[in-house]
Amino acid sequence: MNNDNLPFLDKYSGESVDELIAMSATHRVDSIVLAFDEALNQKPTLTDTEKVIVVIESFERQVNNGGFNAFCFNTPYHVKGASDSLKKIGCPKSAALLENALLILGVKSRTTELEIQTLAADATTEQDEQLDKLDADFYRLSTESIENNLFEFIKLNRDEISFPGRKTNILSHLLGKLSRQ
Repeated sequence: MNNDNLPFLDKYSGESVDELIAMSATHRVDSIVLAFDEALNQKPTLTDTEKVIVVIESFERQVNNGGFNAFCFNTPYHVKGASDSLKKIGCPKSAALLENALLILGVKSRTTELEIQTLAADATTEQDEQLDKLDADFYRLSTESIENNLFEFIKLNRDEISFPGRKTNILSHLLGKLSRQ
């Protein structure tokens, strides 16, 4: 789903889940996924499906802007769920790269968020060099399109996603369900 020639959706403006999904005909998918993230970050609690979206967007944004170390340092609260989330959306190669990065940093299953952040901040030159190689592998990874896979995940799980302040119109919700069958 290459729609890079379409305009970028500037921000989330109160659209429903189905309205945002429909905008893929007129806007870039990566910008629509960002709008989902923006809307979901306004909620105090998230469903498991919504957490996948927020974690994946955080992962992609941080790794693309500063590598795996930046992801661990800037968003340590998303680190432990990221590998499983990547696998859920069909990106096992990205998950494997992340798992390797966590091994390099020494992150274990019981490592706390503060410890993850400290490990990233205190990475040795050797660890940084190893992470740089993983970053380069991630940037070259053209076989997995995280934003497209995430968008497909969103479409398949749309009934488990809601935005704050949106009153679900039960009739349109049921009609939307029927049209997807």
